[in-house]
Amino acid sequence: MRKRDSLLRSTTLFSAATLISRFLGLARDSCIAAFIPSAWQDIFWAGIKIPSTFRQLFAEGSLSAAFIPLLTRIREREGENKAREVSHAVFNLLLITVFTIVVLFILFAPWIVPFLLDFPSDSVTVWTPVAAKTTIPTTIELGTNWRVDAGIWVTQLMFPFLLFVAVSAWAMGVLNTNGYFFIPALAPAFFNLILIIGCVIGSFLFQAPDFMVFLSAAVLLGGFMQFAVQIPQAWKIRYLPPRPVSPFHPQVGAFLFLLAPSILGLAVYQINALISQTYFASKFGGRWDLHNDLRAPAGSVSPWRCRCCARDGVVSPHR
Repeated sequence: MRKRDSLLRSTTLFSAATLISRFLGLARDSCIAAFIPSAWQDIFWAGIKIPSTFRQLFAEGSLSAAFIPLLTRIREREGENKAREVSHAVFNLLLITVFTIVVLFILFAPWIVPFLLDFPSDSVTVWTPVAAKTTIPTTIELGTNWRVDAGIWVTQLMFPFLLFVAVSAWAMGVLNTNGYFFIPALAPAFFNLILIIGCVIGSFLFQAPDFMVFLSAAVLLGGFMQFAVQIPQAWKIRYLPPRPVSPFHPQVGAFLFLLAPSILGLAVYQINALISQTYFASKFGGRWDLHNDLRAPAGSVSPWRCRCCARDGVVSPHR
């Protein structure tokens, strides 16, 4: 009975936090549509979409699926100290891997990003005289280089967001394993809230492209806050600060064994989503906002969906 009550309480808290985050996500998308100039909205969505693709592979989805069951099993069989040791080894491995990916992508973004951006050419129509009192419309193509160039540096500015959400997912796994569910589930709401505030304040203080730099800083701050709000509880249970444990710890092999199927499955999905994103952008005039992956608001505020997400999130640590 006590275990069932604990599961019900955890599920309820997870549901409430997820519902708050979903509503703020809906408000975030509305603010992006309202405050970012239309010519720059596609660039913003392209800039955030690429690190979000890697986020699913190295952070939220696959990491939780592999890390939480492993850590739960180690705590039960070998004790809390061993669980901390393994969690620190996973943290160090995650930090090294994701930091390397971030640096490499920033360096190679000028060659990678143009393949993913298919913006329409900007054009203006002028009336050209051809005879006395007669003119005909002429369309002049202005090119798309400025959008591609902007997409490159916006993506470079936003890409470190991946590092923050990766360590945030690690903290969520640690806290879920120890029975803390509300704050980890609420953490994405802080990202949404900061991005909402950034859209409102930045629209009054800056003009593009400075506005995009400001929003890129808001994305990074939001990602950091998503991790920072979990630090007090992780510190309380002594999983932070991380110790210098080798990332080649023997239990890390078991973690990678559990992680590999999730990464392979999600890689297929994410690559398909990125191809679909590029296709939509090319067919709808560069409109990346028509097919983004920051959790589309449609249906995302459903209490039933939040309840299902909560059930999946709390079952493993209670087994």
